[in-house]
Amino acid sequence: MRAVARANKWIVAPSGDAALNALGLDTQVPAKLVYVSSGPYKRYEYGPYDIELRHRANRDLLDCSQVTCTIVQALKALGRENVGDEEIRMLARNLTEEQAGAFLEESAGLTSWVADAAKKIWEAKHGQDR
Repeated sequence: MRAVARANKWIVAPSGDAALNALGLDTQVPAKLVYVSSGPYKRYEYGPYDIELRHRANRDLLDCSQVTCTIVQALKALGRENVGDEEIRMLARNLTEEQAGAFLEESAGLTSWVADAAKKIWEAKHGQDR
């Protein structure tokens, strides 16, 4: 998928269940891989996989690292009301110090509840390493 995105100069990030799985928040491997993209809506079949690209506004994807885009999509998949201490701890455990710091920095212009989650993840990560 990244090769297609690179060739078309699109920004892509896993979405929904794929984002949750990529970050270790869900162990199920989705049968349908869904990505958000700065490009058009598209669907690909690759072997047994059904891959779907869903267009998102560039503000959701630009100026963020791949990890930040994936975290944002995972948080959105969970929903604001379902992001609790356990999810924060799991994300903190699965991110490097650098990734947690980048997410905190890059979350400044995002939805307030996502920015709050970024702060909690950074604090949890910071507390783990000390």
